[in-house]
Amino acid sequence: MGSKLLMVNGFYHPYSGGTENHMYELGKRLARTEEVHVLTSMLPEAPLAEEDVEGVKVHRVKAHFKKIPGLYPPPYPKAREARKAVERLDQEHGFDFINLHGRWFWGHSTYG
Repeated sequence: MGSKLLMVNGFYHPYSGGTENHMYELGKRLARTEEVHVLTSMLPEAPLAEEDVEGVKVHRVKAHFKKIPGLYPPPYPKAREARKAVERLDQEHGFDFINLHGRWFWGHSTYG
């Protein structure tokens, strides 16, 4: 196996949006030769905390979802565990690359 990659976004498959579709398609193709992980929110549609989705190891953390007027696309995921989960997963797997997407990482204050 080649490099180890962690992609991080507030949403992932089965949630469907531009970034989520990009990560899903890229991840399953890279997983043919690389070790690919995704860290995302735990949505009601995807209740498993960890699963394999077409070769991609998906890790989900608890999140709260807020609708903020004028923010597209709603809802806004807020996950206090996200930063610690990135650090824990990196210690556990030793990623070569960590790719952060979207609004989950506006700043440290997001994590409270």
